[in-house]
Amino acid sequence: GESRRRRLRRRDETGVFPGAIAAAAATAAAPPHAGVATLELEALLASAGGHVPVAADGEKSASFSFGSGAVVEVDLAGLSLDGDDDADAVDALAAFAREDVTAADAAAALAPFARGEGRRRSKSKSKSAKGGAGKNSPANDAGSPPPMPPAVLSAALDACVRNRLWGPLRELVDAGLVTSSTAAPGMVRALLDADRLEDVEAFVSSAADVSAEDLRLCLDAILATPETCAFAASPASLAASRERRVAAAESAVAAAEALAKRESEKGEKTPRELRAAARDARVAAAAVESFDAKAMPWAFALHAVISRPIDPIAAADTLPSLSAEAAAKLASFASAWLQAYADLAASCDVSGVSAPVGVPSLPTLVGWTSALIDAHFTSFAVEGSMGGPDGDEGGEGDAAAAAAAARCAARSYS
Repeated sequence: GESRRRRLRRRDETGVFPGAIAAAAATAAAPPHAGVATLELEALLASAGGHVPVAADGEKSASFSFGSGAVVEVDLAGLSLDGDDDADAVDALAAFAREDVTAADAAAALAPFARGEGRRRSKSKSKSAKGGAGKNSPANDAGSPPPMPPAVLSAALDACVRNRLWGPLRELVDAGLVTSSTAAPGMVRALLDADRLEDVEAFVSSAADVSAEDLRLCLDAILATPETCAFAASPASLAASRERRVAAAESAVAAAEALAKRESEKGEKTPRELRAAARDARVAAAAVESFDAKAMPWAFALHAVISRPIDPIAAADTLPSLSAEAAAKLASFASAWLQAYADLAASCDVSGVSAPVGVPSLPTLVGWTSALIDAHFTSFAVEGSMGGPDGDEGGEGDAAAAAAAARCAARSYS
């Protein structure tokens, strides 16, 4: 029979991870089998703190509550729980729904999905069905972990932020599971509040989509001062960001040298790969050498943020709210990068859209520079110095000059 349409309604009282469990219903495509899943469904709802009212027509719905205050009501008609993988999800949801979750609790709940330690693969995954994977498919290998259900991921993110479990949260980011700001609303602000700049850089460098709000938060934290921003990055975090960029540059240079040595000693002909490696090494080195650590200590943390292409809508939501001082800093950063790319152009092709991870490419820089000038043309033209109209900190750099240099460089590449 045709699957019944599921209705999802969510209500969030705190603004932290709304709909932590709503995705559970979206993962189910088949109608329930007769005599299957009733007890498991009730166990799932009971363990997650849900209520299971049974309507006259037999449909079940549930209300899930989590420690963050998020409440989700789900019509679970069509949701079938069949197989022991679902038991792992039940256990994980129960663990993350508790008010106090420890790092050990999070690790144990996520282990079946990270290392393939589930009780056993679900029956539906071991059968060769029409359009499905065969019996010997790698996806059905007994040693491979089951995919993490969206509900488990959302609940895990919610619990990690609520309980400040930065280690497990970073593991989820590094695993590529946190693909967008939508998947983890509130995460970036929580990390910035905790001065976890490294984790923020990892997220913005790997996520498929970062919201304009999260970009603005990152810019505020990096470019503002503790006097003007409650979650401004500490000097220690900014210094650590520079150290990570130095390590990345050294690694890129070593990789290029190793490739050149292999080609020289073993006669391996990889001119394309060698050129790409050499270019990446030069760009990675420029990310360190083109920025004065004393005059621009914040520049190294900006690399990851500005490495993300910005579209007109995101630019309109992100850049106009920057203070004149922050905008001037960003203009100086863009100008330094564009000059670095101009210098690199003499020895390698820098016109491509690719760049080392966490480093802005030339086209991306041109996009940010143009958007910044459009958003702050008046402040660049009138205020003149990074310190504002009074010029209190004019010695740090001239905002108008930085903007003019950035504009000139951007035009030469456009």
